[in-house]
Amino acid sequence: MITSEDSDPPEYESFETFFKQQFSRVMALLLSHNYSWEEALEATVEAMARAGVGWEAIRSPYAWVCKVALRQAAKVAKHDRRGLTLAIEGGWAGSSHEDEASTSVIEEKSEVVALLACLPDKQRAVMACYYDGLNPDEIAGILGMKRGTVNSNLRHARRKLKAVLRDREEGR
Repeated sequence: MITSEDSDPPEYESFETFFKQQFSRVMALLLSHNYSWEEALEATVEAMARAGVGWEAIRSPYAWVCKVALRQAAKVAKHDRRGLTLAIEGGWAGSSHEDEASTSVIEEKSEVVALLACLPDKQRAVMACYYDGLNPDEIAGILGMKRGTVNSNLRHARRKLKAVLRDREEGR
């Protein structure tokens, strides 16, 4: 959710300045909404490209780019799901052994997304990046955090996820 804290600074020198300052922030927003790294990247690039083209007419660049990026990410995710469904229905997904492996991966990803949903936004964004294979330094650069903050969020997220998993096993 975009909050009043997320409002635009009064003015940006240029689109390039805006892009450099806000790209990772838009990525973090999409990751916190449980979009995959690839979906978030594609949507952020598309939103920034559109902003670059219409830069002079955009009054609130950050809010505008966030809105466009969120819509684009939803379209990309829907397209990806539709493509997978068609591939499975059409028998193009491979052998039954490969189908079982694909189903297992999809089920695992769904479980991870459900677990990440119980985390606060910053912990979720950090953990999603970590799950996608990024190291703390890379995460810090992308999300605009200090490495120590990333490590702290990872530590707190792990504790929370362990507690959630323990509660599930105990049937709570």
